[in-house]
Amino acid sequence: MNFRAILMLLIGLVGAQSSQATSCMVIGEKSARVQSAEGQKSPYFFTQSCESLRLISGRAMVTWVARDGKPNFAPIASTGPERVPNAGVEERAGEAFWSELTSKRELQRSASMRGFGDPKPAPVYIPVEGLELPLKADLAFRIYALDGDTRSLVLEAPNAARVRLTRELIKPGLTYILDWNHGEGPNKWKVLGQQEMNHIDVQYQEVQRVVSDEAQRLLVIALLYRQLKLSVNADVATSELQSMLQP
Repeated sequence: MNFRAILMLLIGLVGAQSSQATSCMVIGEKSARVQSAEGQKSPYFFTQSCESLRLISGRAMVTWVARDGKPNFAPIASTGPERVPNAGVEERAGEAFWSELTSKRELQRSASMRGFGDPKPAPVYIPVEGLELPLKADLAFRIYALDGDTRSLVLEAPNAARVRLTRELIKPGLTYILDWNHGEGPNKWKVLGQQEMNHIDVQYQEVQRVVSDEAQRLLVIALLYRQLKLSVNADVATSELQSMLQP
């Protein structure tokens, strides 16, 4: 193969990669209309081709979470979005989250009660305003701080429907056991350290600042947790959003 043929092949490969569709989430005014590869829609929705988006009316933007956990927002114009996520990790997190959010399966247990018996502690972020857990009223819920093999009772909430865990109660960097007294085994959490919490606080507050709609804000926050591999936080946020969207 001569040099010219190789050059043309490389150009073709680059062109094919640049034209590859990238998926993303669309949020914005509920009355806005956006033309997408899936048809004309109103925020919020997920599209398999971010590049094909065209604004028809109102205001809308694409959103995704970068590898480092930074939320991104880019306005959509009549000519297309100002920016789109990079193919790969930045889009896969959104696709996985949207698939879970729109799943028709029944959530048989509270999101905060998954992962029973897992010996490895799950990393957990506690927002500034606290983390609200949905509970089952027929279970005796307890939280213990774990120091070596020693457990210290931190909270007991018998027959409670919900409980809010604050940073004053659940300390950064410590390990906790959550026990519902259900016989299936407890959950173990490792709360993020203060430096990690501070970093996520910045991203969390950015979402709060940019996104005014409550459901859409929760959607982006859940996506942020998914990208950061905070499964407990993501499950709780997704469960709350699913409940909010139920007719």
